[in-house]
Amino acid sequence: MTHTYALLEVSNATYQEVKRKLMDAGYAHAINSDGEIDMHGIALIVDKSKPFRQLSPRVNQYREGHVLKRRAI
Repeated sequence: MTHTYALLEVSNATYQEVKRKLMDAGYAHAINSDGEIDMHGIALIVDKSKPFRQLSPRVNQYREGHVLKRRAI
């Protein structure tokens, strides 16, 4: 079975925050050996106590199995 997911670029601060929260919750298995966080079955919600900042996310890569592919954006 092939597991496919998109790679979403986020700031280092966002990555570290998500990683810390997953580790604290016992989800270390969601962090791949190359540092990618596989969030299959995990949904993000807004922490309403923090101020909102508009960001422009870019998805420009995806994985099929263990092969990284790039998409033109």
